[in-house]
Amino acid sequence: MIFAGIPDDATVLVNVIGTDRVLNTYSGGISDDTDPLNAYRERLLWNFPDATTVGLRGTGQFQGSFLMGEQSSMTNVQLPGINGRFFTTGSLTHTSSATGGGGQEFHAYPFDGDLPDCGGPQPTTGEVRVLKTDTDTGAPLAGADFELWRETNGTPGLQTRGTEPDTRVSTCTTPADGICAATTTTGTYYWRETAAPDGYELPDPNVFGPLVLSEENAGTGVRTEAQNTTTSEPPGTGRIDLVKKDRKNGEPLAGAVFELWRESNDTPGLQTGGTEPDTRVDDCSTDEKGGCSFDDLLLGEYYLRETAVPEGYVLPANPVSGPYEVTAANSTTGVTATIENTRGEPCKGKTCEARNA
Repeated sequence: MIFAGIPDDATVLVNVIGTDRVLNTYSGGISDDTDPLNAYRERLLWNFPDATTVGLRGTGQFQGSFLMGEQSSMTNVQLPGINGRFFTTGSLTHTSSATGGGGQEFHAYPFDGDLPDCGGPQPTTGEVRVLKTDTDTGAPLAGADFELWRETNGTPGLQTRGTEPDTRVSTCTTPADGICAATTTTGTYYWRETAAPDGYELPDPNVFGPLVLSEENAGTGVRTEAQNTTTSEPPGTGRIDLVKKDRKNGEPLAGAVFELWRESNDTPGLQTGGTEPDTRVDDCSTDEKGGCSFDDLLLGEYYLRETAVPEGYVLPANPVSGPYEVTAANSTTGVTATIENTRGEPCKGKTCEARNA
């Protein structure tokens, strides 16, 4: 993309449409005296209104502010620098590229541009709720995970997969009062329960709706009730013990940071973005003995994703390991995951690939 003929003091608004977008930039520099693109920085806005997965990559100092409007969006930033404000209603991962690199900084230059006033009447909004209760007692239940979906593909019922799924609006975990709620525009909605509270079975079917939010009922909102039945036996739990070592000498390494993800979308491998990612459970940092543990885990498959390495070491080319099986058989002894790091400065190309293999 090239900016040409931009009037002085004009606002530059770039609308990037689509659910899965990647921007690579090799322009934009540190010095404002030598890089003309920097002059647009404080009046340049990159707008992603509907993207659920965004990747910002390259070797340049990306100029301008960002606006990520989709609540379920996952943005991965691997650029040496972002020079502008970063506004998001979703999630942000800020990391280095797999081949190394330097910088990785956010410089919060203000956005001083003038955006158009859309004007006109504002859309009607209302609250869509689900109440989670115990089937036998009617008591509200905390700890149930829900997704709210909007009917958008014109096919009756909820479709979460395929080429034209409905649109996921938000996610929620029920608090003590058992109610998940979202304020949204009029339309047809479904609540989908993805995880039941501890000690309860996931309902079958696990979709509740349709709920029709209209101009007439927006003031009071719409609500459905979802009941759970207790399991016949308490769910088993287990543990994963992580050990981080130097690849060459086997010495323990402190300061490595990991995320633990549970396999929950029935798709092989770890998915951290998109409309149906796996479930992020917890994170930890290794201590002086190179260890950290994840306790009270539900039985199932898990992945570890390394997000930061000890000082003087490089992030593996593939920072994800697993799956690790937490089963009834190993619930007492736990599962041990030994992961190694290579010492060295960030590297590039085939040398780096050979080192991290």
